[in-house]
Amino acid sequence: MLTPNETVELLLNCEHYVERSKICTAQPLRVQHNCTFIVDLSKLKDTGDVKCDDLGSWKNNSYKKFGFYIEDIDGYNLPKSVTAGKESKDPEYALRREYFQLCKDFRKRIDTVISK
Repeated sequence: MLTPNETVELLLNCEHYVERSKICTAQPLRVQHNCTFIVDLSKLKDTGDVKCDDLGSWKNNSYKKFGFYIEDIDGYNLPKSVTAGKESKDPEYALRREYFQLCKDFRKRIDTVISK
């Protein structure tokens, strides 16, 4: 599992780590195994669509918010000063980590970078 810093770096710099053809432009459906997807929310009709799938009604268990600033180093947007659960001095961005459960052993997490 990626730390908040690693998650933010991956989401902000996905073109450096993932081929463009591997980034989802629609909500992944018929998922049967544990896996990770990067979804381009700008390609969805509604960003809330990322929470819907063909498996049923998910229960939102909780969420955590991590505030951070961005530092540009050699063309990479690197997260700086990620703080969990507490608001640092008016951070530029936040990582929202939402936890969902369908049944006892079937869970998912959605991480989203939000600008202030």
